[in-house]
Amino acid sequence: MAQETGSSKSISYSHLTYYTAYLKTNYPSEFFAACISLEDDPDQKSKYIDDARFNGLNVLPPDINFSSNGFTISQDGSILFGFNGIKGLGPSVVKKIMDIRPFTSFSDFLIKSIINKSANKKTIEALINTGSLDCFGIKHSSMEQSFEKFILDFTNNGKLKDFSEDYILNFINKESEYFNTNIEEYSVFDILQKEKELMGIYISGNPFDIIGSIVEEDFYPVKYIESKIENTSVKFRSYVLCEILKVKKHQLKNGNIMAFVDCRDHEGSLFSLTFFAEVWNKCSSFCVENKYIMAFADFTVGDRGFSSVVLNAFDLSLKIQKSNIAYTKVHKKIGLHIIGIPSSVRLKTIQNKIDQYYQSDGTTFLDLYIDIDNIILFVKSVPINNSDQIEMIRDFNKIPDIYITRIDTK
Repeated sequence: MAQETGSSKSISYSHLTYYTAYLKTNYPSEFFAACISLEDDPDQKSKYIDDARFNGLNVLPPDINFSSNGFTISQDGSILFGFNGIKGLGPSVVKKIMDIRPFTSFSDFLIKSIINKSANKKTIEALINTGSLDCFGIKHSSMEQSFEKFILDFTNNGKLKDFSEDYILNFINKESEYFNTNIEEYSVFDILQKEKELMGIYISGNPFDIIGSIVEEDFYPVKYIESKIENTSVKFRSYVLCEILKVKKHQLKNGNIMAFVDCRDHEGSLFSLTFFAEVWNKCSSFCVENKYIMAFADFTVGDRGFSSVVLNAFDLSLKIQKSNIAYTKVHKKIGLHIIGIPSSVRLKTIQNKIDQYYQSDGTTFLDLYIDIDNIILFVKSVPINNSDQIEMIRDFNKIPDIYITRIDTK
């Protein structure tokens, strides 16, 4: 077999570069959905997601009614997170869920899951905490704290196995009795941490945005610091906000411990912080993996490249805990799906409900669809008041044979 020459390799790489650029330019949603689906490394997956968003694409959390196994494209070209990216959701569970949807409400989802044995406690918790069930308009805290009681009452503590249609409908209509809208939602930081734990990445936001808003110190991105000291012997002293990825300890001859700490800053740049023994002795208790710290350091560029020496570091855990920033999600677009061709009476009911939330200068749009035998037809887009989207979503979910899907969550 003839060996590939340097010239032919160059041609092959140039072809690959051309085709990649062509797909990214002309089919951006498909290109990024494929890249994200095929990438196993969480850090690289996050970079693809950031790149997709930089190119004007929406990357949305999973949706119980629309997500597939891998990352897919929604009706408006947004990229939808796939179920196979959620820890604990095996292929058989995903297939059962996809076979029995759509779900018109959280209670409908729970009841179908019970009857079809498609989701256990761990699965339901994972779907709640990844935002897969946000389309039902119920807070994560309310769903997680009350779904077990709903299941126990519905099954009469596991004694009931057969359920009549009237019995099922009665429980669906009692949803508001179980899932309290006034309960306090988890903090946005807690929700993002759950996303990272279950999906390996942050999908609906970035903890750095939260932490950056509650610290007093002026901090700089590592790329900016590098640009200031590149090709000079100047020392740049600055605060950096960072997430700790890995800690490598080193014992000195005198028995003291120093450490090299791999970090990520708020712009996603990877770098290492050097803690000499005296500073490490003060900071080692909170400088652990997955923690966020504010480091005060001297940055230089030498023979070994970019380096840093930490002068002091600060634990941000207490500030994060005290901030307790509430989780709020504002949708720019919400999909309202009608299952089957509606009668004139049903259509009038839906129209009256839309009119109730209509606002001519609204910044949120309600996109109306009709679903007929797995074919989705777009009807119209209506501007609405976005002051209380959770209440509105719950209001629409009370109408039979309707389900909500998020389209754009920026």
